[in-house]
Amino acid sequence: MNRIVVAVVATGVFAFLCWDAVVRLSDTYPPIGECFESPQRHAGKRVWLSPNPVLKSEDYYFELDAYDMPVRVYSTMRPDVGSFVMVYGTFQSDLSVMAIKCREEPGYRVKRAGVYLVSFIVIVAGAFFFFRTFAWRDGAFHPR
Repeated sequence: MNRIVVAVVATGVFAFLCWDAVVRLSDTYPPIGECFESPQRHAGKRVWLSPNPVLKSEDYYFELDAYDMPVRVYSTMRPDVGSFVMVYGTFQSDLSVMAIKCREEPGYRVKRAGVYLVSFIVIVAGAFFFFRTFAWRDGAFHPR
């Protein structure tokens, strides 16, 4: 019984911390989709753009494919078309981003696949230990 109480309390604390982070961070760093919905309200706010593929690269800007929307990023960086770039910058009312920092992410697809693999292993290990600790009998889980 103690294990169940500890698990429920730990899950509740984790859920609260996640909710708190979403509330605080969405005001400080609004998602780019939200910025596109109301550009005047979010003009001048800082935004993070996770690694996205570069669609076009010119002298003073490049465009990213962020969530199926082209986002123009003004920067001195000239990434190659097709490479993945992460951007931290200031959102502008003309639906662009003035870059503060940019970083090219070589091998992003492989790194992302590794994240999915590790997540899958954690889920399988969690299920293994759950079914090892509890047994399904009479329509319910019973501790062994």
